[in-house]
Amino acid sequence: MHQLTLATCAIALDSQPESNLWIDWIFAADGGNIPGLMISTFDRDGTSNEGAPGYTLMWGRLITQVAEKLQGYPAYTKHNIIKEFPQFNTTFLSAYRMAALGIAIPNMGDSGSTGTVSNGYADPKFIAKGYIFTKDPEFAKAAYLSNKNSADKLGRDIFSKDPDAISREIQKIAEPLGPRPQGG
Repeated sequence: MHQLTLATCAIALDSQPESNLWIDWIFAADGGNIPGLMISTFDRDGTSNEGAPGYTLMWGRLITQVAEKLQGYPAYTKHNIIKEFPQFNTTFLSAYRMAALGIAIPNMGDSGSTGTVSNGYADPKFIAKGYIFTKDPEFAKAAYLSNKNSADKLGRDIFSKDPDAISREIQKIAEPLGPRPQGG
């Protein structure tokens, strides 16, 4: 994804005004066109216009990486993907919601292997990122449940003064729910 590559390079360069001009290009209609992608590629369920689960979920994860990089770069304040495109937030729960009975995402299309029963795309750490960005308790609950009823290591930030603060927030929100019902 060239938008992610350019954001990474611009931030690594860390030279103004060049870095901000490069990042602006990511959002320009004649450049990386993030707004166009957000409107034409993502549906209200947070998935892209691809068919197979891996491909349909991949776009949300890549755009999230761009959003994280921009959020962590204080010199750039012009755009915020999460705030500008609130419909994107559903991407954090899309794999979790796809999981049949909470056990597996249907293996369809170009999914990598035939007959695999897996819930690997419903990554608790990715869902926890949704909580970090939005503070929506639904993300905390889903991250906790998909992490086998645990908040361990969810949202851990080794550069923070308190690396496990998010994990404790998620625990406090989700622990009263109790375990996810078997097969659901």
